[in-house]
Amino acid sequence: MAAAKRRKKTITADDIVQGAKYKIPHYRLRLTKERTRSYPVEKVGGTADLVRIARMELGDIPHEEVIVVGLNNANVPLGISRVSQGGIGSSAIIASDILRPLITMGATGFVVAHNHPSGDPTPSRDDYVMTEALQRAAKCVGLTLYDHIVIGSREGGWQRILG
Repeated sequence: MAAAKRRKKTITADDIVQGAKYKIPHYRLRLTKERTRSYPVEKVGGTADLVRIARMELGDIPHEEVIVVGLNNANVPLGISRVSQGGIGSSAIIASDILRPLITMGATGFVVAHNHPSGDPTPSRDDYVMTEALQRAAKCVGLTLYDHIVIGSREGGWQRILG
């Protein structure tokens, strides 16, 4: 009986937070596959493969959109995420919008692509500034930005911002 009295009471999580006043929500981020689409590329071997994917996604859209293609260590595409939709002349985006789906899909590297509905694939000054900032942010979370491609149209030209 004496041994039982000497035992310490087990403290539970409920005991610790009994007087707590503030509620903090708990979140879980899940990647949801919206659809699957066939592409002529099984593994990315170079820029031409990325341009094929980007043209299929962005070629004839009448407004600017930004996509990311997440890649694994073997350059196999893990997924494509449409991260921004803008107007005729621009699409506002920040690094976290681009990195969030890539981290969730387990990518180690990625490519960004966006279209210029005007048909002129010449990168703007903002395109260069955003690419540099994104490259720095990606490095901080262990991702590699391989390229940023601007698509003029499905049949038209394209330009690389990196590389």
